[in-house]
Amino acid sequence: MPTLPFELEREVFEIATHGDRRNAVLKLNLSLVAQRVQYWVELVYYESVTLMDQASADKFLKLVNSKSPGFFATAVKALCFAFFVSATEASRILSFCTNIQMLACWVDQKTSPDLAPLLSALPLNQLSIELDHFSNIPLSPPTWLSHLTHISLILWHTPSHYDPHNPGLWRLGQLPRLTHVALSNARRADTTIVCSRCASLQVLLVVHTDETEADEIFEFDPRIVLGPQEDEPEDFGLDWEDVVFRRPNNMWAYAEDVIRRRRMTLTGSTASP
Repeated sequence: MPTLPFELEREVFEIATHGDRRNAVLKLNLSLVAQRVQYWVELVYYESVTLMDQASADKFLKLVNSKSPGFFATAVKALCFAFFVSATEASRILSFCTNIQMLACWVDQKTSPDLAPLLSALPLNQLSIELDHFSNIPLSPPTWLSHLTHISLILWHTPSHYDPHNPGLWRLGQLPRLTHVALSNARRADTTIVCSRCASLQVLLVVHTDETEADEIFEFDPRIVLGPQEDEPEDFGLDWEDVVFRRPNNMWAYAEDVIRRRRMTLTGSTASP
C-alpha cells in the first residue's frame, strides 16, 4: 500500500486539527493513529490556549507537568489569561510557555513579582493587558519592544479613564513597531497622547468611552475608530480568539475597514468637481 510523503502526511493531520480545533474527541481519535501523529496534532491543538478561570489554569499546569520538557514552549503561540486567573499562576504558566507571540493578560492588579520580567522576555507581536501591568513591564531585555505591533490596553478599575500621571500611555512611544492600539474607557486626552507618541500608528481603536458626542470629540484624527464595549467576560475571550485566528470580524479588521472606507470617501469627494 503506497504511503504519503512524511511532510504531506503531517500536513493532512494538521489541516484536520485546524479545521475543528475545539473538538477534543477528534484530537483523541487522531492522536491514536500513531505517536508521531499525536505530537503533530497536539502542537496544533495547543497552539492557542485560553484560560478563563483559576480551575482551568490549575488544570493546564497539571497538563504541563505531564508533557515532555519544552513541549509547551514549542507549542503555545497564543495565550489568554482571563481576570479570574491569579497573577501568580499566570507567572508559573509563562515560565513554561516562553515563545508566546500573542498574549492576553487580564489578571488581577495584585501582581506577582515574576510576571513583569517574564512578559518582557516574550517575542510578542500582539498584547492585550491591564494598564498597570503594562506600566510595570521592564524595558530590558528589549525582546517585546522590538516585536510588538498591536496592543490593547484595558482598565478594569475606577476611575474610568486613564491617569495622566500613569507612565503606561507615554511609554507606548518606546515601541518602535507599534501600529495598532486599542484603549478601553478612553478620553480625548488619552487618544491625543497615543497619536502624538506613536510614530508608526495606523489604527487607534477606542472601545467604549464616556465622552458625550464621542463622534465629534475623536474626529480630530482619522486614525481613531470608535468600537463597541463588550460587557460580558466571555465576550472578551471570544473577541480575543477572533484576533488570534484572524477571523473577518476581529476588532483590528473592523477598525482597518472603517479607516479604509473613510479614505475612499475622502478620495471620492476630493476627486468630485
